[in-house]
Amino acid sequence: MILTEIPTDPRRAGLWSLHPILKAEPTAKGFPYTEGIAAADIDGDGRMDLLAGNGWLKHRGKSEFSFTAIGERGGRIAAEMAKWRERKTEPDHPDATAWILYDDGQGHFRPRIFSRGIDFHEARVADLDGDGDLDILDKPYNWEAPRVEVWINEGR
Repeated sequence: MILTEIPTDPRRAGLWSLHPILKAEPTAKGFPYTEGIAAADIDGDGRMDLLAGNGWLKHRGKSEFSFTAIGERGGRIAAEMAKWRERKTEPDHPDATAWILYDDGQGHFRPRIFSRGIDFHEARVADLDGDGDLDILDKPYNWEAPRVEVWINEGR
């Protein structure tokens, strides 16, 4: 994974500076499959961290990040898709699971199952109802689409 800053005038900037921040190591089966990336201040230090593949990339400053594994090698960010083949009508993975990972502030994460059997694709976390806490918006990839799902955090 490579980080770059968008220049003020990208069309005339010439070569952009590239900063490698995560290197995928191949296994006997090839490179690990990773999908998705999200930016958020995970630890509340005022810096935008990254979640990618199976890990948290804590922003240490400038283009420096440290990696903490939060799941198995490879992986996806947010949740699993239930259906990905366009020609099938039934889900490829009917038990698709979404997790929420609770951070203890020390780089340790406690996973909790959020849902099963829901097709998540490119979900987003934001305060959707204006009450100051984080809610979830998701959509399916192609199962029972088009639709969106809104998960309101009621703080229980």
